[in-house]
Amino acid sequence: MRTKKNKSFIRKTAGAILSLLGFLLVLTPLVASLGLLIPRLFGIQMFSVSTGSMEPIIPTGSLIFVRTTDFDEIREGDVISFYMKMHSDVVVTHRVTKVDPIRKELTTKGDANQTEDINKVRPGQVIGVIVFSLPY
Repeated sequence: MRTKKNKSFIRKTAGAILSLLGFLLVLTPLVASLGLLIPRLFGIQMFSVSTGSMEPIIPTGSLIFVRTTDFDEIREGDVISFYMKMHSDVVVTHRVTKVDPIRKELTTKGDANQTEDINKVRPGQVIGVIVFSLPY
């Protein structure tokens, strides 16, 4: 009699565990997708950092979250992401060191770099301001 009860208990337990694993298998990609889509609803894009120009504040390999920002809202000291050149797909993340509202250009510099960037950033290049970052 006890063996039938033990087998029944084992079958029920195994069935419950398999059901839970199936549920998690479906739920995990859904949660991951929402984690990628929800920031976009708030005008936030994600990028990964491939160089050490902003270390130690933003280490190489970090995931950064960038909020779309109008050019006129950017201030000295903000860390921004921008396209290296107009119509380029290369994204750079550096700190704004000077704002020239007359010429409509920003001077930027990586925190780990010795000198400011040679090329100025113009309105069409700006993606936005860094909201936060996740290391590695």
